[in-house]
Amino acid sequence: MMMISSQRDRRVIIVGSSGQCSVVLDALACAGGWDIVGLLDSFLCRGAVRHGYCVLGKAEEASEVARSTACARFFVAVGDNWSRSKLTRLVFSLVDGVEMINVIHPAAVVSRSARIGTGVALFAGSVVGAGAELGDGVLLNTASSADHDCRLGAFSSLGPGARLGGKAVLGEGAAICLAAVVREAAQIGAWSVTGAGATVLDDIPAGVVAYGTPARIVRARKPDDPYLR
Repeated sequence: MMMISSQRDRRVIIVGSSGQCSVVLDALACAGGWDIVGLLDSFLCRGAVRHGYCVLGKAEEASEVARSTACARFFVAVGDNWSRSKLTRLVFSLVDGVEMINVIHPAAVVSRSARIGTGVALFAGSVVGAGAELGDGVLLNTASSADHDCRLGAFSSLGPGARLGGKAVLGEGAAICLAAVVREAAQIGAWSVTGAGATVLDDIPAGVVAYGTPARIVRARKPDDPYLR
């Protein structure tokens, strides 16, 4: 029988060890009170050290690691939306009683009327406006903002400095890249990518890449494609 983390237990296992992981670790350190048990990474050997923490195993070994550390609390620190969604589902499928924490930097601003799912990351300077809704696994990078009544689907993301006007809607896995701007009430379809510096004035359908000012669709994409290849 797996020993499950208690409500007072502030230990957490981080999935991923790249640059995104370093930002997550910084946010947790700034928030205070978290004890990082270690990292999981499918591309590194057990015992490797990244960002000062030991790799405990591969993501596929999440159940074994949770059992051996008596910790069922996780966070998936991966920037790519598709990869983050896959790894989150993998951990849920392997670990009984798993809990995904939220990582909220103390310099983030979150309206008291906003609703936020689990496994969400809000980095320094990010803003979540009144009435906004963020699904599970959403990522708001440094100094990005989702204004009032925005709806962000699960595993969608805003790059550093990206801005959503009020009532904008992002479908599941949609990515708004560095410093892009989306007008109020615009809708971005699932798994679409809006390139860095773009200005979105019209709706963007699902499964495409768009960039420019105003943003134009340049090609179709699959959910697991690299963002701007």
